[in-house]
Amino acid sequence: MAFNAPELTEGCEIFDNLEQHFPIHNKEFRESTVDMAVLRDGIAKSEGNAE
Repeated sequence: MAFNAPELTEGCEIFDNLEQHFPIHNKEFRESTVDMAVLRDGIAKSEGNAE
């Protein structure tokens, strides 16, 4: 996949809270498990800290 942005601007917003909504009424979501090693690796990669 390619990305091209000849003109790009950015901004910054300061906020003091974050609300996260999970699909608590979804049985598959409630019964799922999280592979913490995969999660940590994904976070590290997204932050540019991959080994």
